[in-house]
Amino acid sequence: MIMGLAMLSSTSIALEEAVQSLSLAPLGKEKEFFSIYACVDGWEESEGYASIDAFMKTTFCFIFNKPEPEILPEEASLPESVRFVLFLEGRANAWAHGPLPSFSSGYATASGSFSTEIVSASASISAFFPNPYFPFDVYDYDPQQGYRRVAKIKSVEISSGQGDYELRFSGLASTENFNAMSVGNAYARTGIVVLSGIDPLGVPEVGDNEFVYTELSKEKHGVVIRWARLIVPVKAKVVTGFSTEDSIMEWLKEKFDWSLSRPLPYPFPKQLGYYSGTEIFPRFQDPHDSFEGIGLAFSGEYLPEKNRDFGERKIILIFSGKPVHEAKIEVFYPTRGNLHPPKDIWPGFRIWLGTKNINDLTESNEIVGIIRGMAIVIEDIAKIVTPNWFYYYTQVYPHVTFYAEIANSEIIGAVLGGFTTFYIDNNKSIDRSAHSYITDLGLERKWIPLFMVVNGRVQRVDWIKVKGIHSFVCLVEHESIHKILLNNNIHDFWNPQDDIDLDGLLNEWEIAHNLDPTNADTTDTYPGYLSGDVECICDIETYGRLLKARDYWMSDWADEGLQFGTPPPTDEFPWIYRTTGKNRPAEGLKLLTSILP
Repeated sequence: MIMGLAMLSSTSIALEEAVQSLSLAPLGKEKEFFSIYACVDGWEESEGYASIDAFMKTTFCFIFNKPEPEILPEEASLPESVRFVLFLEGRANAWAHGPLPSFSSGYATASGSFSTEIVSASASISAFFPNPYFPFDVYDYDPQQGYRRVAKIKSVEISSGQGDYELRFSGLASTENFNAMSVGNAYARTGIVVLSGIDPLGVPEVGDNEFVYTELSKEKHGVVIRWARLIVPVKAKVVTGFSTEDSIMEWLKEKFDWSLSRPLPYPFPKQLGYYSGTEIFPRFQDPHDSFEGIGLAFSGEYLPEKNRDFGERKIILIFSGKPVHEAKIEVFYPTRGNLHPPKDIWPGFRIWLGTKNINDLTESNEIVGIIRGMAIVIEDIAKIVTPNWFYYYTQVYPHVTFYAEIANSEIIGAVLGGFTTFYIDNNKSIDRSAHSYITDLGLERKWIPLFMVVNGRVQRVDWIKVKGIHSFVCLVEHESIHKILLNNNIHDFWNPQDDIDLDGLLNEWEIAHNLDPTNADTTDTYPGYLSGDVECICDIETYGRLLKARDYWMSDWADEGLQFGTPPPTDEFPWIYRTTGKNRPAEGLKLLTSILP
């Protein structure tokens, strides 16, 4: 009697060879808050006589590198979990061949099976091979029963900084035969799909997952065409403990989509179902320049109309029509661009230096002053192009109702600064609002002097450094106070007997408000100014109004503003005082926040 042959094979996967790792970081930021890897321990396949319990275990490790606590704003919320798509495929079959060359009949049995938490499959045969010798095969492999490929949405808590998802496979493969051959086989493997392209656990409050519109232009038939475009490079990453095959990617690619929790205007049609390597992604084509790219794209003739159109929203990964995971992003506009929607309801005028004889000027020109014997003329124009920061900041802090642009002139530039200038409250009278303008330095970081009364006199005791929309607020309020002083006849041209230091403030008024009537710059803060005390009054009032505008930083979506990038430590935000280097003044300083009645 010839004993039958049994086939046994197993593939052992060394741990270090089975690990696939992936670092997901925001585009250009390299924060690397989130990383994930998969490791396989055991056998991917068991076959033959072996009866193996838990013959494979796959562990997916999710790691969340939390931002440093000193830069994390109080308003920020850290993610507590990550959701993903878990997919699994496996097969079980049984096969027998016989009888072997002999004068005896033969028999064989074989079975193979596997089970996991979401799918299982099994196969078995028992075959008798009669004589005379005529070999044939018997098998049990039904694609509907012996093969499985499924996917489900899962979640892992990562609030501690790391979360593991472990998937165990239990299986059995066995044979028994006489004068025949048989094979029992069980095979299974798994992987996950996570949101990528952006950091799925990103924290925009500390500079992660931030995206800025780009202003573009091209010439066509002699005409310059301009448009704005935003690209959010979303993808889905397949992570496994084995080499991913095209058949799996083909199966997965049609099932994924991406959306925004709060829509943006002018979205491009997305083309789904693309993959490369282990990444699945949507594609788009910009009709303005035929540019093709990966991700979600938005493009229009102008930037979005409202400031609230920018800011935080969530990217949602969708699998088979169901939401998988949401990742926070922030959208910004280019600060110094000017592709915001036109605002024709704002009248504009251009101020320029007249070179003609004053008598030759037309009635459409308005003379507002004389410099070196030449007229300063205001000429009405239809519209003035303003920078993006001015357009959106005035929506958030709407205190500027009129603006003008200074023409390029050496003399004008020397007198008024040579910058684009925005006048307040629609007042073109040079003698009443010569100071009431805001230049395009309105967004620069600047130091504002702070004061208190010491021994009956106003003294400068500190400075506060502001940026972004707070800088804009300070300029608007400072120039608004100039208008209040002028319109209420506090600042005016007085008789020298009533205004000894000729700073435009009455002696009695200065004494009543702890200023020195004999010194035009009581605090020695404004060298070169004709009236440092007037500037002091404006800065005192500005500081009081700035404190009330503290939370306006939450609406600053300029890419040079207070929301963009990695913030300073929380105790140095949103401004700092020079004496402490922190966002609070030194103890004991009773800083003035108002001086006017």
